[in-house]
Amino acid sequence: MKLAYLWIESYGVFKETGFHFSNNYKFDYKLGTLTVSNTLEQVIPNDFFGANCIDVSVVVGDNGAGKTSLLKCILDCMACGVDDIDLSFIAVFYDQPPTELHIYTHRMPVIQVTKDEGSSATVIRLDESAFIKEVNKTKLVYISNALDLNDYSLKKRGTVFDGSTGGLLRRDYFSNQESRHITSEENPVYNFFNNEVYRQIDFLTQNKFYDSERDMPFKMPEFLEISVVKNDRNLKNTHEILSIESHAKYGSENQTIEIMNENEKIRELLYMVHDSLWRLADNKEMWFSQIAEHLVINAIKEVAEPNTTADKRTTELTCLLEVFEPFKEGTETILSYCRNFLIRASEKIKEKKSINAYRLIPYQVFIEWLIQNYSFFDIEVNSAEPSLAVARLKKGNLNTFKDFFEHYNKTCRPYFYLNFSWGLSTGESNLLSLYARLYSVLKPDLNGGRSKQIVNHIPSGEVQCSNVLLLIDEADLSYHPRWQIKYLDALLGILTTVYANYDVQVILTTHSPILLSDVPRSQVLYLKDGKVHHTEEHQETFGQNIYTLFNDAFFLDTTVGEFSDRMIKEVSGGLDELLKVAIDLNNSSYDNNDRNRKNNENNYIPTLERYEYIIGIIGEPVIRRAFESKFQQIRSAYLSKELKESITRYNDLSPEDRDRLIDYIIKTSDERQ
Repeated sequence: MKLAYLWIESYGVFKETGFHFSNNYKFDYKLGTLTVSNTLEQVIPNDFFGANCIDVSVVVGDNGAGKTSLLKCILDCMACGVDDIDLSFIAVFYDQPPTELHIYTHRMPVIQVTKDEGSSATVIRLDESAFIKEVNKTKLVYISNALDLNDYSLKKRGTVFDGSTGGLLRRDYFSNQESRHITSEENPVYNFFNNEVYRQIDFLTQNKFYDSERDMPFKMPEFLEISVVKNDRNLKNTHEILSIESHAKYGSENQTIEIMNENEKIRELLYMVHDSLWRLADNKEMWFSQIAEHLVINAIKEVAEPNTTADKRTTELTCLLEVFEPFKEGTETILSYCRNFLIRASEKIKEKKSINAYRLIPYQVFIEWLIQNYSFFDIEVNSAEPSLAVARLKKGNLNTFKDFFEHYNKTCRPYFYLNFSWGLSTGESNLLSLYARLYSVLKPDLNGGRSKQIVNHIPSGEVQCSNVLLLIDEADLSYHPRWQIKYLDALLGILTTVYANYDVQVILTTHSPILLSDVPRSQVLYLKDGKVHHTEEHQETFGQNIYTLFNDAFFLDTTVGEFSDRMIKEVSGGLDELLKVAIDLNNSSYDNNDRNRKNNENNYIPTLERYEYIIGIIGEPVIRRAFESKFQQIRSAYLSKELKESITRYNDLSPEDRDRLIDYIIKTSDERQ
């Protein structure tokens, strides 16, 4: 079942506006009557967009036309059965076989439905409970690359999977808090980027989804760069904060020696393995040991660094100092030393009945995991820069990297100590992010992966979905034109694999004529000033020239930028004015106007030089040649009588005499120099 038509009484810029998302039928609502008629255009074949992609609609228009508002309107209308939303609308769903039109009205007076002769569809009216049932079987997915304040601050109504950047930023933060992966002090932006990488790793573990070239328009990353952040600044800042905290134990400013000794102990605590790191001979051991140092410092910050001025952590700091033992090179590894320190610290803090003892647990667990998985971790550390490692992603070790990333996500709140990079271009990275977000819609399975199921969670329980309505806002955002060419084909390819068991309808907005050239005109909604333009007023889009689409679909009045357009108009008007002056001079006596000619030429030289530069860089050849012709006429008009006569005589000379004259000019010029 797909959304075929939506009529909205009032929403944002839209007032009493109808939107078609299918060309199977035409709908027209006026004065309480909804008229259904057969479309005059050829109906798109069922498998045109792919085996399970039942429809693709593209929304275009100028800025402020309401493209994003339309997607938000669809989401709100589909959520009306769940949340009490003050909207008046008509929604028509198309289903086959048999051909049925399911019509639902919300907060509308009773409407009449009439069908034109020849319309064979069966009309079924939905009450609210039937509408809710249909919506519950539809997975609404909203995707946007733009960071929008509304997406971040306002949770979507109903059972929408909000895959927008703002929505994920909010959802990742609160869901990770609820699962106690992070605390309320976590930086939401860093947390989002961590989760984005995790979603990508999660997607890449299911390599069966990108076997075909059509699904993935670029080679999937086989390596993940993981670099350890330098710890110097973190150590310095932590030392300063803990030194201030330790001063609270001393009642007098005169206790300088005690304070100095305490500061030195804190420094030894924080720098317990720092100097020893760079004496390690094995690069892999050095890389792991750098992570261990970060874990210890973050653990110390977690347990001993106060969150507020009223929060005192002197007891915890004292415990850490008491259990500290200097690292002895050659007796144990840095990993085991850091683990043993955290074990002693945890036991000591528990003895003091501190509520902060639990904060050390994630760090202990991660270091223990590093020790246990050291030999299985397939990485190659850069010998010249041992903080940089390249992880080789293979089918057998992807789950290991997922575990590694989960542990990192639980221990990076005090200080983000790792950076991740796939080595992809911006377009490739955005496509991978899109695939990962779409894949994360699937229901998790009991093994930590993803099943093939898509479900909605409603108050009464879990509902198995039968179809997906995918809404993508500004689909072309941040994509190079080369990736825009591949975008729709790559999107359809991934939908046929990830959502293979579901009917998928796609509605996307775009500013790209390239994306528009991939869909038939009947699937395009043209918006301008909050109104829908009839498709018949526009040219066919499928396979259309993108220059034509720029003007036709995006309501452009000019084919060039406003700055260049202003410059071209300036040159055009200026050349006409100068040419008129030049013609007047030519029609006058040379004897009377030689002085005027020279004065005019001196006055206009800067202007002519400016025009000459602008003419030279104009890309449109017809305009450039017309300007060049006028420019040469102006140049000729300012030639003196003697020079014009000399040029005429030169043109009358034979080729041999011309060569002799040129040699003479060069010779006399050299003699004068």
